[in-house]
Amino acid sequence: MNVIDGYNYGGSWSDSWYECPNGHPYFIGECGQAMQQARCIECNAVVGGGSHVLHHTNTQSDSVRRILDRS
Repeated sequence: MNVIDGYNYGGSWSDSWYECPNGHPYFIGECGQAMQQARCIECNAVVGGGSHVLHHTNTQSDSVRRILDRS
């Protein structure tokens, strides 16, 4: 089983998944928009952002959206 398949948030949460500049996925809870910066647990790149603005090196995760849409 893919680790992402194990999450069941009870709704369409595909818009809250993002990727660091190296393609590692991460999830932003609550409103689903960036309110703080952190470091990727895989590669230490900047993740998140601030004031509902995603850091310029991060992107929304299309790969996670495709996996969640299959469920």
